[in-house]
This record gives sequence, structure tokens and C-alpha cells, in this order.
Amino acid sequence: MRRLGFALLAFLAAAQELRLQTGLFISGEDAGYVDSAACAGCHRATYESYRRTGMGRSFYRPAPGNTVEDYQRNNTVYHQASDRYYTIYSRSGRYYQRRHQIGPDGREKNVVEKEIHYVLGSGNHSRTYLHKTEGGQLLQLPIGWYAERGGFWAMNPGYDRPDHMDFRRKIDRECFFCHNAYPPIESEPGSGRRELTLRGAIPEGIDCQRCHGPGRGHVQRAQAGEPLENIRRAVTARESRWAITSFTSTNRGKPATRTSSRSPTPGTGCLSPPAF
Repeated sequence: MRRLGFALLAFLAAAQELRLQTGLFISGEDAGYVDSAACAGCHRATYESYRRTGMGRSFYRPAPGNTVEDYQRNNTVYHQASDRYYTIYSRSGRYYQRRHQIGPDGREKNVVEKEIHYVLGSGNHSRTYLHKTEGGQLLQLPIGWYAERGGFWAMNPGYDRPDHMDFRRKIDRECFFCHNAYPPIESEPGSGRRELTLRGAIPEGIDCQRCHGPGRGHVQRAQAGEPLENIRRAVTARESRWAITSFTSTNRGKPATRTSSRSPTPGTGCLSPPAF
């Protein structure tokens, strides 16, 4: 009982801090999502364990502590179809992809360098690298890392062709919302549009709420001092409506009966899971 009391106090402290934060919005309305760090107050072991899974490591900033790639050796890829060279390297603690071609005089030409701001993919199978523009858009960089054969650099899927997108491919909502937790977005795009613009903080990794549903109500119940049994009962009821529909509803971005392109209405039927 004493342990449960300490857990509740920790949860209440996290709830009080979250109360001052801006919520995540769907069509201008608070969707009920919170920073998943609030879960650690009562569920520390589960929270830390989940962060080490592939889903918990699905999206993050590159750093020495999460680097498995070799940025120093065998880090140049020549793409014959487009006659371009790509080099992936680190410099002063930051990470880059660089493109160049060789001109008739043997010198480099057509040079472009983009910083890697985010990594998409845990690395269990592969990793893709993203650059964030000043306008808040994410661009996929051409070279990915593959875990097979001890790890190697190669063109990303869809790039092994002469007319690939190079440094111009924008990450849209369909891609982002399947591979990361939900970011703060205040409005929906126009009909048929899937553009993604990120102006606030960007979450790192798919979090607890992808399967358990929005956590704000859970936090508020704890903040109100409701008995733990009532809090648990409410979570169970919410999960029974939410878990399957939330995880399988994107149908490759085609909207169904729901409030947004990234969140179903609890209780609506399942759609086909996304195919990748």
C-alpha cells in the first residue's frame, strides 16, 4: 500500500507539470494526448523497458549513444543509375549526407550537403535519415543503413533509379504518424493533402498511447485523487475501444469515420493495416 501511495504521488507530480503544457490538437480540439514521460511516474519499469523496444526506438535524434552505423569507413555509395556519389559522415558531433558528381575535368561538381536531424527506424532491420527544413518540413535523405551482413549503406527503397527524388522527398502525415508518436498539430490539411509541417516539439519514438489511447484523462483522474481501482477500470474500458482501432486504422492514409488522418474515433471499426 505504501508503494502504491508513493507511485500515486509521483503520478500527481507529473500530472501537475503536464497541466501547464499545450495539448496535442486534432481539428482544433484537444485530442487528449500527453507527453509519455508522465507514464514513468507510476510505471517506471515498463516505461524504461518499452523505450528499448523497436517501437520505442522508431524515431530519434542521432547521437553517439544510439549509433550503430560506421560513419568513417565504407561510407561512400556510388549510385550508377544517377551517376552520383553519396557520403555519410560525422563532423564535430553532427551527422551529414553529402552528394557530388565528377565533372569532365575530374573535379567534384553538383555538391549538396544536408544535415541529418532525425533517424527513422530502430536499426533492427534498417534506418532512414531525415533533414528538417527551416519551414518545419522533414526531407528523406537518399541513403539508408541496412543491418544485414554486418551493416551497410545503400540507396533507400524507391531511390534505385536514375530519376529518384534525391534530397527533395517530403515526409508526409501518413509516413510520420505510422513511425512516430503524434506531434502537436493544430489543424488538418485541405482535402486530399497530406503535407506535414512541424513547428513545435517533435516526439521521439512511438509511445504508450499508440495502443493504450490518449493519456490525458488518465492523468486527470490521478490528479483529482480518484481511487486507483477507478483509474485502472477506466483505462481497461478505454483500451477495449481503442487499442485495435488506433493501431490498424491508417489504411495507407485514406480517412475513415474518424476525426483526423491520424486518430480514429474510439469504437469505430478496424480498417486494413498499413502495408509497407
